[in-house]
Amino acid sequence: MLRCYHHNDLDGCCAAYILNSFLACDKFYKMDYSDISSVEEVRKDDIVFVLDYYFPRKTFEKILLKTSSVYLIDHHISGIEQTKGLSIMGLQNTYFSGCELTFAFMLKGTGNLSRSDIEEVLKEAPTAVLYVGQRDSWRERKPEADFFCFGAELYDISPQSGFWDIAVRAPDEIIKSGKIISKWKRQSYCRDVNTIGFQTTFEGYKTIVVNTTAKSSEVFDSFNGEVEVKAVFVFDGRRYRVSLYSNSVDVSKIAKKYGGGGHKEAAGFVVTKPPFKELSKV
Repeated sequence: MLRCYHHNDLDGCCAAYILNSFLACDKFYKMDYSDISSVEEVRKDDIVFVLDYYFPRKTFEKILLKTSSVYLIDHHISGIEQTKGLSIMGLQNTYFSGCELTFAFMLKGTGNLSRSDIEEVLKEAPTAVLYVGQRDSWRERKPEADFFCFGAELYDISPQSGFWDIAVRAPDEIIKSGKIISKWKRQSYCRDVNTIGFQTTFEGYKTIVVNTTAKSSEVFDSFNGEVEVKAVFVFDGRRYRVSLYSNSVDVSKIAKKYGGGGHKEAAGFVVTKPPFKELSKV
């Protein structure tokens, strides 16, 4: 059985769609970093792909006791560091997104690809994949990449939903909706920062915090204050899901301290107790 564990965001779902286009997946698992109990379903000799996501090292070791066919395709520095030395196949690179790496790996069938190799392969990638990849990795990009990703929020982005067939065939249709959504987002984010945002000190860093379901540093585009870390969080009744952003602090190290991880500039974690205390309103 081919099991696909993928991050539950746009990049992860796109990566799973690509994998399924090359290899028919038997089961998909949308993952975040709060519940990994589904790995108990892995059986002897299963094929396991982990896309735009990573398990704790001990979980990978547990999976490897059941099957040697384990592939990790990921761009999160936290995941890459903690899987060093394990007998895991796949492709890891922090410059590209999960979906871009998945496309490159599936097209070439090897993880032995340099940055220039991957860039060459991506010349054959669908525009939709490039849009998702450019935004998710925060590389230099055209506005269309943002509009496409905003427009995708109107759809069920699951790998088997049918959305990705539309996105690959007619990305401009998604972009049209995204342009309208972009205007609404700017107003909504500005309102959230001004009404429910607060400043605090978190792990020794001056931080601005907003309680919102949005997970993007763009929430703070209207904020002109001087802080070192920007954070958003939401409470689901059981856990606090936190996303951190910074241009000067390695937030992946902070997130790792709380059992999470991610990139140097953007990372996240999940906890059961409130992680922030208000010091002042914005």
